[in-house]
Amino acid sequence: MSKLFTAARVVSLAAAGRLSLDDPLAGHLPGVRLVDGAGVDRSGEVRLRCLLEHRAGLPRQGDVDLTRVGSAWDDPRVLTRMTDAWTIPLDGAPGDHRYSNLNYALLGAVVERVEGAPFREAMQAWLDGLGLGAVTFDPARLGPDAASGQVERDGRVEALPPAWYGSAWAAPYSGAWASARDLARFGELLLRAALDPADPLHPMTQLEVERGHGLGPVVGTRLGARSLEHDGGSPGFLACLVVVPDRRLVLALACNGDGEVRANALVLQRVVAELLAETPERR
Repeated sequence: MSKLFTAARVVSLAAAGRLSLDDPLAGHLPGVRLVDGAGVDRSGEVRLRCLLEHRAGLPRQGDVDLTRVGSAWDDPRVLTRMTDAWTIPLDGAPGDHRYSNLNYALLGAVVERVEGAPFREAMQAWLDGLGLGAVTFDPARLGPDAASGQVERDGRVEALPPAWYGSAWAAPYSGAWASARDLARFGELLLRAALDPADPLHPMTQLEVERGHGLGPVVGTRLGARSLEHDGGSPGFLACLVVVPDRRLVLALACNGDGEVRANALVLQRVVAELLAETPERR
């Protein structure tokens, strides 16, 4: 779900004229080189919208060696420091769909530079302005009632404290903390944006493909209508958001489970499908 919040911030910055989704990545992160198999830097061909849509040809994770910048996972400026000078070998050509967390790590670094503040701080100010102040990318802001991720190992359930997935590095793609209610409120913002061409997030809901990744959300079909959705998880967490504008429907689901295990992900998908199947038809 973190990727959806990051995508929304980038799209809203574009609506405010502070960047363009057609800006080349090289214009915002000149220290980043995206090198193809022939050794050619293709970063000038990769637009910000390509990162939002996972069409930069990036590898799934890439080689993230923080020691080379003398940094740590939780350095508030780790995104900027890593992207000051970083050569990333491409897994495909720009335009090829490759789902990759690196797309959103790079977008997080773009937000830092545009906002002139660490990603977490920039996002918090924006979320507060949306009335979503309970959502945070900073584990230090969590209260004693915050949920711990839980996984089953060797027949025992273990609670996991925030690790890499709660770090400043992973924040743009895996670091948002929110309740199911918060997630539903965000879904309502997307629903309203889909119905209002003047809304800053409207482009995020007007998808350029019939199926697959749009500007953050995945394009799907639910209840016979177009849907905007995303699911995913980290160790100990699973979540899903489905927005069906034509049915005025938002479904948010958050639960424990190991998001790195495919069997857990399949259970989540089945539960979402069953919940939607029980939804009264809305027109």
